[in-house]
Amino acid sequence: MATNHSVPNKSPADGLEDHSPAKSLGKNVGAFTVNIMSFGYKEGSPPYANMLYDVRFLQNPYWVEELRPLNGLEKRVQDYVLGQPLAQTFSADCIRLLERLLPELALQEINQYSVALGCTGGQHRSVSIAEHLARELQKKLPDYIIKVSHRELGADNVTSEPFPGIASEPIQ
Repeated sequence: MATNHSVPNKSPADGLEDHSPAKSLGKNVGAFTVNIMSFGYKEGSPPYANMLYDVRFLQNPYWVEELRPLNGLEKRVQDYVLGQPLAQTFSADCIRLLERLLPELALQEINQYSVALGCTGGQHRSVSIAEHLARELQKKLPDYIIKVSHRELGADNVTSEPFPGIASEPIQ
């Protein structure tokens, strides 16, 4: 899928007219914010989100003794979760959908969109997938603000900048 987020239309002046979100809104696309949140179903109701995914279909690192005390911010857990073929397919499909959807929302002057990912405890699978989606979206949509938060990890377990350009914070 192409990642060019402009919708060219023929213009008598130059043959193509820019209809990118930045041009259409008359402001910086950076005003468009994507909030990606992880949570655990056993800790309460899902947070409000435009898009909500239950990732309990993935194998749970909790049942791997050496991964149990870790969380999805750690590479070993991410490797376990993202190494699953179903996780790779799911993530790729989500990214393709969001790549197509978000620029269209920006054209409609919608300035934020939220994606919530839940698993049983909100420690491993949902955190790993949320972090991965945030990293990939930042690469593919660099003009957008990508925020990632993890409700069940709390402030002590979340770094403020897990990777360049993406803010990470716990959900209250």
